[in-house]
Amino acid sequence: MKIEVDLSSGERISCRAVIAIPETALDDATYIRSFTTASSVQSKHEFHTLAQIALIQFDDDEIKPHEVDGGINLTVDNEVFVVESGMVICRLESDDLVIYINVGQSPRKYLEMSNRYCTRWVRLDVQ
Repeated sequence: MKIEVDLSSGERISCRAVIAIPETALDDATYIRSFTTASSVQSKHEFHTLAQIALIQFDDDEIKPHEVDGGINLTVDNEVFVVESGMVICRLESDDLVIYINVGQSPRKYLEMSNRYCTRWVRLDVQ
């Protein structure tokens, strides 16, 4: 599987894992989408870790979300998913973490939502 993030600036980034949180997910978490190149039983744990690390690094001022003006397109294999307004958390091929958010959005809301969603998702498997 190949995952690429296309920004309105024309920049294209290859990723190992992505959590896409559109604005509608703030009211209904089922709109959150997650993709990984390493499809396995452990994928849910990978997303949980990604969401948790993003929130912790944001809280500790270790990572600043990059603001983007316009939609964020995710190309997963040959299928395109568009985040018109919201946030995308990316684990790059280099294992670095990058966050993109639309201008004017609250990073904390999106990071907390993705962390809550991924935590609940993993807990359902553990029980």
